[in-house]
Amino acid sequence: GKIPFFFFSGFIIEKFGHIVVLGIVLTSLTLRCLLYAVVSNPWFFLPIELLNGPSYGLLLSVMGSYASVKAPPGAEATVQAIIRGSFWLGISCAGVLGGVLIQKMGPSFTFLSLAMLVGAFTVIYSLLQLLARRSTSNKENRKMLESELSQPLNS
Repeated sequence: GKIPFFFFSGFIIEKFGHIVVLGIVLTSLTLRCLLYAVVSNPWFFLPIELLNGPSYGLLLSVMGSYASVKAPPGAEATVQAIIRGSFWLGISCAGVLGGVLIQKMGPSFTFLSLAMLVGAFTVIYSLLQLLARRSTSNKENRKMLESELSQPLNS
C-alpha cells in the first residue's frame, strides 16, 4: 500500500496541500486502528493494510515536504533531519508503550483506545485548521479594506 502513495505523494500534496494531506493521514490512521480493534479473521488484516499507504506513506512524504517548505533557506536538510529524528523517536517510544498496553489490556482495547485518541486529535486538528484559515482570511480582508480606505478618492 505504501509504494503507490510514495510515488504519487508529490501530486497529492500539490493538489490538496500539506494541511489537507495531513488530515487524510490522520483520518486513515484512525480508520486503520478502529478496524484493527474489531477484526476477528486474520485474513481481513490484508485489506486493512492497504490503509498503510495513506497513513504511513503519505505521512513520510508530507513531513519531509512541509519541513522543506517551512525551513529557512539553506537549512532544509537540517530541519528535515530534526523532524525525521523526532518521528523515529516517537515511533520507538510508541512501540514500547503499545507493547506494554497490549500485554496489560489486550490488543482490541489498545487499538480501540488508539483509534479514539487519534480520532479526537484529528477533530481538534481540523477545527484548529479551520479557525486558522478563518483568522487568516479575516486578516487579509482587513488589510485589503485598510489599503482601500487609505487611498484618496478620485472623483
